[in-house]
Amino acid sequence: MKLDINEDGTVVRVDYDYETYRELKKVPDSEFDSDNDSWTLNSKYARELLKQLQELNHDVLESINAVNDSNIQQKKYNTEDEEIIIKTVKIKILKENPKSLQIGFDFDNKTREFVKMTAGRSYKPKDYSWIIKKTEIDWLYEKLSSLEYVEVSELDNYTSDSHNSEVKISLQDFPHITITPYDFQMDTVNKLVNNKKMVNALEAGLGKTPITTMACEYLNKKTLVICPATIKDNWKKEIHKINPHADVTVSDSKDEWETGQYVILNYDIIDNFISDIVNEGFEIIVFDEAHKIRGIDGRGKPKSKRARLCVRLAEEMEYVFPITATPFINYTRDIFNLLKVIDHPDTSNWYSFANTYCAPDRSSGFGVNYDGSSNQEQLNERLYPNYMMRIRTEDHIELPERTRSFIPVDINMSKYNKAVKDYMDNRKSFETNGQHLVHLSIMRMELAVAKAKKSVTMIKDLLEQNESVAIFTNYTDVVDLIEEKFKDDAVKITGDVETKDRQKAVDLFQEGEKRVFIGNIDAAGEGITLTRSHHMIVIDFHWSPVVMVNQLEKRLHRITQTKPVSIQYLYVEGAQIDTMMLGMLEDKLNDSSMIIDGKKEDFFTDQLISSL
Repeated sequence: MKLDINEDGTVVRVDYDYETYRELKKVPDSEFDSDNDSWTLNSKYARELLKQLQELNHDVLESINAVNDSNIQQKKYNTEDEEIIIKTVKIKILKENPKSLQIGFDFDNKTREFVKMTAGRSYKPKDYSWIIKKTEIDWLYEKLSSLEYVEVSELDNYTSDSHNSEVKISLQDFPHITITPYDFQMDTVNKLVNNKKMVNALEAGLGKTPITTMACEYLNKKTLVICPATIKDNWKKEIHKINPHADVTVSDSKDEWETGQYVILNYDIIDNFISDIVNEGFEIIVFDEAHKIRGIDGRGKPKSKRARLCVRLAEEMEYVFPITATPFINYTRDIFNLLKVIDHPDTSNWYSFANTYCAPDRSSGFGVNYDGSSNQEQLNERLYPNYMMRIRTEDHIELPERTRSFIPVDINMSKYNKAVKDYMDNRKSFETNGQHLVHLSIMRMELAVAKAKKSVTMIKDLLEQNESVAIFTNYTDVVDLIEEKFKDDAVKITGDVETKDRQKAVDLFQEGEKRVFIGNIDAAGEGITLTRSHHMIVIDFHWSPVVMVNQLEKRLHRITQTKPVSIQYLYVEGAQIDTMMLGMLEDKLNDSSMIIDGKKEDFFTDQLISSL
């Protein structure tokens, strides 16, 4: 064997041998020169090739020395034999109907599982075939294609890709853009545009707003953006980062209707402009923080006026882009309206959805309760890849470490114990759940006020180290208590703070003019950036762990954060409410994570669990 190596390439001359030639074929882009009976390959793979030839008993010592002397950067390649995949299952089209296909296949358990997951499917035992709705073919095709041994070619002509050529969007499509998107952001833009109706469920802090704006800019159609009031102005800023010349109108409740390429309004005032919206001819609708339309009654109907209007508007739109890092808040049923606005086939029948995924409980004697969760893995399969885009931060962005810790605090429990005693003495006389909840809230607030007083020392310690800190609670009284202690160095956001003053508070904190940010979790736990700080103190737990983990904590732990983030949750040992909340939060987070991410996620540590 002879090897000539240089920067332009390596030439290998060797007598024919089956095993030797097989190894040469594995080298990326290797070529055989029949005139000179030699092989040419990239020199960076020479050492790895020689290693393989040495195992075949070739004398390659002289050639290895030549490679070492060349100083050419070496690289490995895949030396494994390519696996030959045999198609053992074939999907056959037996009959086509206007709205369905009748398919057959040799028995395979995994294939059958995917077929049984499709909405509205039916089995024909006479000929062992299945009736599948055409609206389900795209999803089924994707799932069966992931099983490499399944032949799906007969379905090719029935997928949407066979009728619509997929567009490929690149940075060049945005000539005025003032930011540089990540690759994963451009991939998400392509997904949204090509799927038309899809939930953008990227984790908080990954740029869901600019991603969605790029999709809308590429489509160049009239766009309605519905979002919380606190982030309307931020939407306008983000749109102008993609296109500084965009025609953007931000509507308030006191305004007359004004048109534009983009019209931005908040959920609370949709009804004020509903006739204008219907007549405007929008083709794209964006629901930001889309979990706000989750309310649903026991019959599968939107419970709130906001949700009813959003579902109604979505029906008329060609493109629907719900945005939320938390598609699942407390219950599996929370996701139903979100899937309804994107025409997910599983929402065609509420009772089928609820009985499959909401663990129906008929034991109360007062109708069926659908507050449970079941078949989480199956629902996860039904979301991807066509209906939801989900990206975890750690898979694409290298953020500093996030540490979540639970700090026991010793408090004066006299007021809390008095509230507990008052509840226990009177609970038998309560006639409604609302009365129980009022007393439960009183107990929680007394505990939160006591913990807040203890947090003052923690905040002072951080300020003495010239650090800034974000504090969160469920109660405005607690916000006011902490603000009073640090009034000259603090800003706050509660439900009482005017919309125009909320962004000002964030700016003062982010610019370092104020070092203490105090927020109500519902009013300030989403849609804002607080990366000036890398310390967060959470006085009391929210009812939803998803809100805390995927929204609240992400105010600090997101793009632009440069330091490890410390999240400290305060709890009281011996206070049954805190113990109850922690156990409930763990269960809820696991249900959500299984459905949205396909795996469990721990909220607190084993050490904490053992101490409760």
